[in-house]
Amino acid sequence: MADAFYDGMPNVNERLNQLYGAFAAGPYNALPLVGGTLTGQLTIDQRSGTAIFALLGSNVPSYGTAILGYRGDVQTYFIGNESGLRGGNANDLVLDSVNNSIKFYSGGGGGFTSAFLIDGEKVSTARNLLPRTDNAYSLGSAPLAYNVVYARTGAINTSDVRLKCNFRDLNAAEIAAAKDLARAIGVYRWRDAVHSKGADAREHIGPTVQRAIEIMRSHGLDPFNYGFICYDEWAREVIEHAAVEARPAVPATEALPEVVDALGNVVTPAQPASAGYPAIEARAAYTEVTLEAGDRYAFRYDELAMFIAAGQEARLTALEAAA
Repeated sequence: MADAFYDGMPNVNERLNQLYGAFAAGPYNALPLVGGTLTGQLTIDQRSGTAIFALLGSNVPSYGTAILGYRGDVQTYFIGNESGLRGGNANDLVLDSVNNSIKFYSGGGGGFTSAFLIDGEKVSTARNLLPRTDNAYSLGSAPLAYNVVYARTGAINTSDVRLKCNFRDLNAAEIAAAKDLARAIGVYRWRDAVHSKGADAREHIGPTVQRAIEIMRSHGLDPFNYGFICYDEWAREVIEHAAVEARPAVPATEALPEVVDALGNVVTPAQPASAGYPAIEARAAYTEVTLEAGDRYAFRYDELAMFIAAGQEARLTALEAAA
C-alpha cells in the first residue's frame, strides 16, 4: 500500500478508478456487506483450483471440486467432490434432502457407486464390512441384539490349532452332564413372539441356560468355566437434560435502509431483516433413561452342540461295548 498511496500523490483518481474497476468486475460486488441476500454462485478457491466452499445452482461449474457445498438444482448438500453428484469419480459424503438419505460415495477405476447408504430404516453397503482390529469388536450386544441374521452360508468360526492350547478329553463328570443336557432339550416359544403373533408364534428347539447351569452344578462343574454358557449384565444408561429458561417470542422484522443526513453522513445504519423466533417455555431439568439396567443368559449353541455330541458318543460307545 505504501507504494500505491502516499500524501500528495498526483494519480490518486487513477488509483481509485483501478480499485473501483476491480470491485465492479467481481465477484466481490455480489457479496452483501451488510445483510441482504447473496445471489449467484459463491466459491472460495485454493491455489489448486479446488473450492473450500461452494453454493451451486442449476448452472454448475465444470470443475465441481468443492470440499463443502450445496447443489440447489438437486437439493443436496455434499462434503468432498461435487462431481460425484453428476456421475463422476469421487469420494463424497452426500446429504440428500429430497430422498432423506445419507450417502458416502467411493469411485475409482471408471466406476462410481454408493459405498455406504443410510436411507430411511435401511443401512446398506456395497463394500466389505471389516473391523479395524482382529478379534476386538462385537456386532450387537446383550441388551441390543439383532433380531435375525440372513446369510447364504453359515458363519465361519476360527478353529486353528495354532491358536489353541491346553487340549484334553472330557472327564466323567462332563460326559455325564452332556448326557443330561441332551435330555433337557425341549420345545418352547419366545414371549415377545407370542405377544405380537399370538397362536401364530413359531416353536423353537433347545434347552434353557438356567437349566443347563443346574445340570452342570449337579455334576460338580462350574458352568461359567465353559464358553457355551454366557451371562451379561449392564448398567442403566441415562442422558441428563439441563433446565431451560422461558424466553418470549421475538417477532420478525423487515430490512431497513440506512438513514443519511443532507451531508451524506449515516444517521442510522442499515438493518438486515430478521426471521425472529418463537417463544420458548420453561422446562425443569430431567433425566432421560435410554437403557434400563438388566441382565441376560445366552448360549453359544455351536459349542453346546459339540459338548452334547461328546456325551452322546460316550453313551453310544458304552452301548456298543455292552452289546
